[in-house]
Amino acid sequence: MTYVTRQETESSSSTLSHPGEVLIRKLTQSQGARSEYYETTDATLKRAVAVGRRPAVPTPVAPRGAATEDLANIEHVDRLLRDCQNKVADLIESAGDPINSALVASALSSLLQELWAHRNAREDDWIDLLNILQIILSKEEFETLPLPKREALATVFRHGLTSRQVGPAEVRRCLEVLAAAGFDLWRGIEDFLPES
Repeated sequence: MTYVTRQETESSSSTLSHPGEVLIRKLTQSQGARSEYYETTDATLKRAVAVGRRPAVPTPVAPRGAATEDLANIEHVDRLLRDCQNKVADLIESAGDPINSALVASALSSLLQELWAHRNAREDDWIDLLNILQIILSKEEFETLPLPKREALATVFRHGLTSRQVGPAEVRRCLEVLAAAGFDLWRGIEDFLPES
């Protein structure tokens, strides 16, 4: 820690020579030697003004960007998941209407793509489940999708993607639900198999 004397406060710039060093400067220009105001500067050049006795350490300045961004990203993902649940409920209701089923499925696909863009807000198993859903639904014809498959999608969204924490057990359960409903879990691999 460095304490700057009166002669040094007359200069406009003070430099810190070591990364852990803290500069404490008494503000004396306007109030003379009796000033109780101190300015502290740490190595990141963050400043805080303290009143009273000479401060021992500067007031910590919390970083605002990272935590706020993460929270906003998580809230956005939660909103998208609620929208997905509503779209899947609409998909079940539109079982007899092929046009409405196609429109709802298109909106659901767009929501899944937006979720993929924000995948880093959640854990790896959740990302795997989202990826599996996108692969399974990529070539599905929603106009003729039977009701058991629609209900299986609702179950996967309700108990899989919207879970607070998704682990390997939840992924396995969701895969079992999808396979029991008749979804082709190997659809993504079939596209890359060489034809004989």
